[in-house]
Order: sequence, then structure tokens, then C-alpha cells
Amino acid sequence: MGKTLIDVKDIVFRYHKDADKPALDQVSLHVNQNEWLAIVGHNGSGKSTLARVLNGLILPDAGTVKVGEIELKEESVWDIRQKVGMVFQNPDNQFVGSTVRDDVAFG
Repeated sequence: MGKTLIDVKDIVFRYHKDADKPALDQVSLHVNQNEWLAIVGHNGSGKSTLARVLNGLILPDAGTVKVGEIELKEESVWDIRQKVGMVFQNPDNQFVGSTVRDDVAFG
């Protein structure tokens, strides 16, 4: 077992403050170096929401997310994004420009 790369503790996220049920409700997990992790579930089960939290696209309402030694906060979001990326299910959603040059330039 290697060192912990991602450590998620009791995260909660609601898309709307008055929502009866959170999209993520006290989710905890850790990913160690040299470990593969698959997150599976039905539509609407929170997979994409969790991915967005992991790379700082959205911040959890409660709980902590650490990537390496960096805790996810507004101040550290760009540091987190250098370490965690997303690959979309539909390749057409990956692209920003109409050419590879445009996509590389966007980054």
C-alpha cells in the first residue's frame, strides 16, 4: 500500500440550500498511490458531483477533501486542479475548440 493521494472525509454537497436530500451525503474515501478506483452507480447517484468536488469545480458544504497534502479550499483550488483532472464520457464534451491547436491553446 502506497501513500494516500486523495483523502475525502464526510463530504456533503447540496445543489440547493433548501434541498431535502443532498447530492452527496457524508461521503468518505481514500485513494492510495498505485491503486485503481472505479466509482459506479445509477444516474443521479452523485458520481459526477463527486468528480466535480475532487477537482474543485464545486466546493463541498461540509467535510474535507485533500489531494496529497493540499486541502481543497477556495485558495487552493488551482493547486488541486494541477493534480486532478476529468475525462468526460462523451469525447465531444472534451473539446473547446474546433482544432487540436485551439484546444491546446485554451489550456
